[in-house]
Amino acid sequence: MKKKLISLLLSLCMVMSLASVPALAAEGDEPEPNTEDTSATISVRSQDDLVNAFKTIGESDDTDEWTISLTGDITLAGNSQTELQVGAGKTVTLLGNSHTITYNSDTNSASSSLTLCANGGTLNLGASDGSDTLTITANNTLDHADPLIKVLGGGIVNMYKGVTLTGNTCTSSNAGGVDIQAGTFNMYGGTISHCESLFGYGGAVWVNGQLSNVSSAFNMYDGTITENKVTGSYNKNKRY
Repeated sequence: MKKKLISLLLSLCMVMSLASVPALAAEGDEPEPNTEDTSATISVRSQDDLVNAFKTIGESDDTDEWTISLTGDITLAGNSQTELQVGAGKTVTLLGNSHTITYNSDTNSASSSLTLCANGGTLNLGASDGSDTLTITANNTLDHADPLIKVLGGGIVNMYKGVTLTGNTCTSSNAGGVDIQAGTFNMYGGTISHCESLFGYGGAVWVNGQLSNVSSAFNMYDGTITENKVTGSYNKNKRY
């Protein structure tokens, strides 16, 4: 009887010790790190796709870093209620995948809402490792009243190897290629060519010195600027 009682007590102790192991393991577990992805990619092949992509980005509160990936050539014309602008706190990388964006608006229907722009945010043109190919141009059989790229509100544009800005004749008081009204344009590679300003505001790049409350800069680290010209009235701001 005594041996049975001792065996029973030993069995009870073993059961209790086994039952406590999971609890101890749970208490010792370290909390899992927050690996939530805060980036997203949108594929586009038309003007509507591109406009909707910028609308989604502008309305998103959860995601700060976006990639817009072209799967076809895109022609931009007319007007849009959604501007193709990267706002404050957002970063958008535009990948061409060997495709072309063409501005096709004349002066009467041209809308700055359809001009690619960093307005307080960051717009990356191409891949930082130079692996992407993107061309942004304009149909010069029509009058185009905007540059190919705008920088506003302290925004930043980074242009990388493989990106070409070309073939725009601007018929208003903007640059033909890049218009930096307030912000920074960093050229790490690529080409700006065959752009023209008919009002003397910079064939390839114009750094607007009139907005003294916001610093503006054009930094060229690599790449090529060639075959651009300025005609019309002379402007004292920096022109390239």
